[in-house]
Amino acid sequence: MLKWNETYNDPTSDRGDQLRAQIEQRPRAAMAVMAALPRAHAPGTHHTYSTGETQAPGEVVRGAVGRPLSRYLLEKIWQPYGMEADENWWLDSPDGVEIGGSGLSATLRDFARFGPFFLEGGVIDGSTIPPDE
Repeated sequence: MLKWNETYNDPTSDRGDQLRAQIEQRPRAAMAVMAALPRAHAPGTHHTYSTGETQAPGEVVRGAVGRPLSRYLLEKIWQPYGMEADENWWLDSPDGVEIGGSGLSATLRDFARFGPFFLEGGVIDGSTIPPDE
């Protein structure tokens, strides 16, 4: 858990720093903001909402599956769950990586479908996405 200030109307907050990094469209700028933050708590000991900390798991998934996070979402969840329109994702730079915490856009109907997917435990055709293991 990193020390993180999520205050949206404070231009000096960490969220403000991350948003500026996203707008810069410089490769890996969003991760650079996160890498510069100090640890506030040991992992798993404290919960604080942090848009920024979603960037790291997104990049971990990208590295683990060997393709963009948006493509993985499309192949594993979006198409199999029957979303009606393509999703779009804000990238950190042209041809860059997806912004994990605030970059997904979709139709209202598809976001409404996404809710039951989570409420039902992330199951599609009897398989949990991602797998429990």
